[in-house]
Amino acid sequence: MAHGDFLLLLSLSLLSRGSAATSWQTISPLLLDAEFSSDLPIIPEAGTAAQLYQDVVIGNGYPFGSYKVGMGDGRLDVSNASSSASASALCNESILSPILAGPMLTCTASSCSGPGLGEGSQVCRAQFHSTASSIQLGGRAGTFWAPALATPAWAQYIFPAVPPGANNITMRFTLDSRYRPELYGGNSCRNATADYNCTLCTRGSWDHSAEAGVFVLWAAAGRSEYHITGPHGGLGEAFDAGEMTQIFQPPTELDLQAGEHPVVAFMTFSQYPAYGEAARDSNGRCSVGWSDQGEHSFKDKPFMVVDVELIYRQALALPTVPSESHPRLFGNDTFWMSQRVRPFFDASCEPLAKDGVGWFEDPGVADIKSHFEISARGFRSCHEASKDGGDIASYGPARKYLEFDGSAMPSYTDGLKVLHLLRRQWACAEAHSDSFASCEYNDTETDRLAQAVVQVDQIRFNSTTWTCGVSCGAASGEVIFDLTTSEPVNYFSTWYDVLTSQPGLLDSALESQVSRALKEQMGLFRSAFLTGHWSLWNGNNWTPHLCIAAMVWAISFWHEEPEMAREVVGMINDILWLHRSMYTADGVYVEGVAMYSFMSVTGLIGISALQKASFGFAPEAVDEDALTRLVNYHLASMSTDAYTVAFGDSHRKRGWGDFSTLQAAVAPNIVRDALQMDTLTPCGAREYCSARYGSGGLYEDPWRISQELLTLNLTDLVLQCSVAPSQPLGGQTVRVFPEGGYASIRTPLLAPHDAFPCFGAGNAEVCVQQSPSLADNIPYSFLALQARPNAHPHSEVDFATFIWSAWGSRLISEYGYGTIATAVGPWDARRYEYIDNNPAGHNTVVIREAFKDAEERINFSQLHLAQGSLRFASSEVDPGEGKCLELDGSAVYGALREDGWLDTMRRYVCPVSDGTFVLVDLLAVKRNRSALHIYGAQYGGPNFDETEPSTQLHIDEYFHTETSAPLATDADGNRLAEELEFDRDSDPASFKWCSHVDPVVLNPGSVALYAKCGLGGFRPADGSGLISGLSLSGGHFIYDGLVTTVDTWKRPNWLKKRRIRFVGNSSVAAGGDVRLFVLSPFSATRNETPVVGLESCTGELGCPAYATNMECSCVATCFHSTVRWAVVLVGRLHAFASVGNCTDGVPGHSLASEQVRPGTPSPLPNRLLPAVPVGAVLSLLSPVVFGLGTLNPKLYSLAVGAATSSARAVEAVRSDSCRVAVDRKNAASTGEITAQTSYPLKHSVLKPAMSKDNDNE
Repeated sequence: MAHGDFLLLLSLSLLSRGSAATSWQTISPLLLDAEFSSDLPIIPEAGTAAQLYQDVVIGNGYPFGSYKVGMGDGRLDVSNASSSASASALCNESILSPILAGPMLTCTASSCSGPGLGEGSQVCRAQFHSTASSIQLGGRAGTFWAPALATPAWAQYIFPAVPPGANNITMRFTLDSRYRPELYGGNSCRNATADYNCTLCTRGSWDHSAEAGVFVLWAAAGRSEYHITGPHGGLGEAFDAGEMTQIFQPPTELDLQAGEHPVVAFMTFSQYPAYGEAARDSNGRCSVGWSDQGEHSFKDKPFMVVDVELIYRQALALPTVPSESHPRLFGNDTFWMSQRVRPFFDASCEPLAKDGVGWFEDPGVADIKSHFEISARGFRSCHEASKDGGDIASYGPARKYLEFDGSAMPSYTDGLKVLHLLRRQWACAEAHSDSFASCEYNDTETDRLAQAVVQVDQIRFNSTTWTCGVSCGAASGEVIFDLTTSEPVNYFSTWYDVLTSQPGLLDSALESQVSRALKEQMGLFRSAFLTGHWSLWNGNNWTPHLCIAAMVWAISFWHEEPEMAREVVGMINDILWLHRSMYTADGVYVEGVAMYSFMSVTGLIGISALQKASFGFAPEAVDEDALTRLVNYHLASMSTDAYTVAFGDSHRKRGWGDFSTLQAAVAPNIVRDALQMDTLTPCGAREYCSARYGSGGLYEDPWRISQELLTLNLTDLVLQCSVAPSQPLGGQTVRVFPEGGYASIRTPLLAPHDAFPCFGAGNAEVCVQQSPSLADNIPYSFLALQARPNAHPHSEVDFATFIWSAWGSRLISEYGYGTIATAVGPWDARRYEYIDNNPAGHNTVVIREAFKDAEERINFSQLHLAQGSLRFASSEVDPGEGKCLELDGSAVYGALREDGWLDTMRRYVCPVSDGTFVLVDLLAVKRNRSALHIYGAQYGGPNFDETEPSTQLHIDEYFHTETSAPLATDADGNRLAEELEFDRDSDPASFKWCSHVDPVVLNPGSVALYAKCGLGGFRPADGSGLISGLSLSGGHFIYDGLVTTVDTWKRPNWLKKRRIRFVGNSSVAAGGDVRLFVLSPFSATRNETPVVGLESCTGELGCPAYATNMECSCVATCFHSTVRWAVVLVGRLHAFASVGNCTDGVPGHSLASEQVRPGTPSPLPNRLLPAVPVGAVLSLLSPVVFGLGTLNPKLYSLAVGAATSSARAVEAVRSDSCRVAVDRKNAASTGEITAQTSYPLKHSVLKPAMSKDNDNE
């Protein structure tokens, strides 16, 4: 819409000033008088609102979201989350603005007072206060002698359109925390009555009958009528209580429709801003300040609002509701028994099913039937005799109640198991005419247990801790519904639902006490939703975890607290939409695997099952497709040491301890009653079972085990996995999640053969079997890569870090869960404070100049909220080898900032089919960079000040390993940063499962990682690893030893790793450096550490002398009898491919061209040189594309020549820029361009490149 069209619409709308259909008399009859009717707000046209928000999408297109409107000093700013109006919009309706306010008051001789406020001057009744960005309504028109005026004062807020699926709103607004609202109505004095009008300092017409408070006008753009609510009083009291966020609900008549733009206005009229009578003096003057009978001094700030936010909410139609009688959870007893109990009791036994699958060393598949039975009954009907009947104390959780002596309270899980048993007993009896004869236990035992539960849990209730408070992130003194709250709310809501089903079992006083306490906690949940508290509105793993407890309460109290219960169910169905953002389109859960994704899955699945059973449908916000995509991410996140990958704040968790992965696989069935696709493949099922951990349901809540898991038929599924016995998890598997920023590669270490391999000897021997087992993981090398945006929750500043496992041992590791990586905005640097969160605590590139101080613990190499990328590289590789991956962290290291560190940071990872991984790092310092300054102290974090911009940087590469060595302690038992000897034999019980690596620097270019712990209980390592490294600028390995830091609870030296650094021999400048690392696993049966040869082949490749490392360079590797070249051209890894054979471990072997025997029929030029279309040469060499800054002039001239002569350009690029010696006969026979090098090989031996300062030979 053109601006002229907007003004035309505006002028037409002015004709209906005051929205004539509005019942203004409900505020005051005076508003119908000509004196005030022209001062009233008007409803904006629909076209005006549409123009204002034409590109805005609420809530990512979901039927739930929020939008905030405020005002600032600057220009209009509109985004998908909020808009900020310009202060110039006050009393200026010619401006397109989300806030309109007014009216403009024309002063009379007596209405205004003060400099410049003479008769005829104008004053806006709405004023902007820049300090708090608040709008003030009303107040005196001038200074001391200015009287109070009845004139309306209003501020109107226009919002984006209601999204499809939504039909309701909730409004919340923020008071200015500096000034208490002064809205005392029209008759504010002690003597006020209906028959007595207080003597107040006013001028003009005044409505003494006006009640105290602010009115809210509700409408939609284009409508003809406001719906009025109010006056809303009590704002002063709310201010006194510190409640600056206020919640208002619209009238039902508003009835918003999708596509309409909500309009909300605050309005005051005849609100005296003080309390007490004020007589005029002898000159007929008075001051509002003379009204001094109130408890609060007059500030002349009647009503001040900072911002207004609308919550767009979806319609909630409930096809069914819970039964009136208890119990109600998961439906009535008949439904519950048929859907949640009998399927497990009646399921067939699976031939390969075992309880101790995986870490407990049983071969087989996870036993879902037994898992439920162990939890609910205490025995496995397929493997042991029934324990039903007789003494009910034979069931362990029941025994804890019956034999309770006050010393050890049964856990909440024990209590839930017992409640499950009691419900089964009572449901069984009811189904058999109140007879327990066919039930698990008789009536006497059942009653005995029920009485014990009441008595013990009354003690539990009276000592319940309802919140974790500050330790969970609450502000000091703040009481919130948090992770600790959810547990007792879930438990006692279930307890109430089950026990109240038996008349007379609960004392009425106890029943009332429990229900009151639970309602109070649910008040906190409700408040968190309405006020936008982070505990729910962050949308992270907390959201489903808190919501499932709230859902249990709502169903249990549906008929006892109908209004609040329905409101809570609506809130749950709304707020879960925010949780969708935790899942990327390619299946990654952005907070990490353990325990965050587990909490998400169990919460979403539990809520879906509960709501479906009670109301007939699962929340629409639960995305079952996202859950199925999660399965592949889970499997990709289990390292072959059978621990989860611990990037960011994730835990390094031993095996799959619950059924989250399996429940995600059957999510379509659970959530929508849809048949699941082949989400879990046969070999995926084997992967899962080979890394199981758990005690077969011993610690599981039976209420949460989904019967749909039985449909997986894991035995049949696993038997369909067709793999070679020596490769039980299949061949090389590469899983890449570009959007989620994660990848993992798993490569077999044994060639395919028909015999099942064994590892270890004697009691430590384990063998791969027909059934899945922990041993399946051993013959693999595994690499996990991190490229997750550090803006995600629970992410750290750790781009390009990696984890490496081989032969069942983790060789390169991460700190994982430690200090929580807190970051709430662009200037929040708190997470840099601790080494486990900043780059120096990760296996990545670290710039020494980026350390805050000499302690070298706070490092700013990577920048806050900068995002890198992960993708398959276009690099040439040998046929049959996996593609290289490219992690581009240039932006993370500052390429897009003038004060950034690097123009180029790219890490390439190339898997080799023998289990080796090759890392190639391209690093170039930013040209003409300015000094970096980071101001983190404003959020309680560290600052960083670079006094002078460094044009050359010292760049190191960090590697961390696990240690299980105990630490020394002081006299008070506090840990010291001092390792004691790791002696596994001295205390076997403490080291049944361990992870310990002894790094040994063998020479400047290689470090051995000797693993001491194998996969499984009391097992020695089955293999170790070697890291070999080379820098074209020279470099060497240094072992730093133990590095410790605080844990989540800030206990010193509780997190520990050992650290190795690859240190550059010289600084790196804009020309850059290329570094290559070979990660070589080797078996424990090998008598010696392998030898890897590395040297520069830049000269042999034929790179011009003037070319920088970034423009043209080459690194040659020799391992497993193959020479491979890593070729770098214009800032990218162009190729990592074999060029011939070599002899491992022969230092004198030469890579001279005449001794390189091509290992494949493909000629060298086409495989190692770019085949670039003529028109693309310019773009190939573009500084913009490659982030190299200014290219070498001669290379640039080659690109220019390419635009005019294709043949000459291709010849130039191939023969001048990167010339390679090649067999002319081979080239001629294939019709390829031949070129002959004029640069002999500079290094003739296979050894790490070293500067003279570090050359020990």
